[in-house]
Amino acid sequence: MGLFVERRIVGNGRYCPNASMISIRTTALRCARSVRALLNSAVRWAFSTASVAIDESKNNRDKNFTKAKVQRRRAQLEESVARYLSQLDKADRQEPSEALATKVTRIAEKLTKLKEEMGRLAFYEKQMLASPGRQISLTDSDCRSVATSGRGFGVVG
Repeated sequence: MGLFVERRIVGNGRYCPNASMISIRTTALRCARSVRALLNSAVRWAFSTASVAIDESKNNRDKNFTKAKVQRRRAQLEESVARYLSQLDKADRQEPSEALATKVTRIAEKLTKLKEEMGRLAFYEKQMLASPGRQISLTDSDCRSVATSGRGFGVVG
């Protein structure tokens, strides 16, 4: 719905707004200045305080465990273990050398880390199965994974 304002033509052929048009324009300018001043003061206040906001949504998603997530992660870990074991088998068939010894040591360290992670995953799974919602969150006990229309899951909490 528009606002109809009368205009009249002055002697030199230009339009001259009537008094109501002038008052509307003045009021609009005053409002715009007030809004601008309000926004400027809000921005100044926001940046003058020493506050920091941290988005924990990704971290929460990484530290939230459901049954499906545990199964997927276990499958990934088992696949990695199989890959490292096949690399060790290949290394056993090669001629011994210093580079090969370094590689075998590095693979053995990776296998140790995977074993630790599998133990941690088993611990989380026990906790998850004992929890009432069949999920646990390491950062916030009230967080829950929810299905989203996008990819994967979101965290609510």
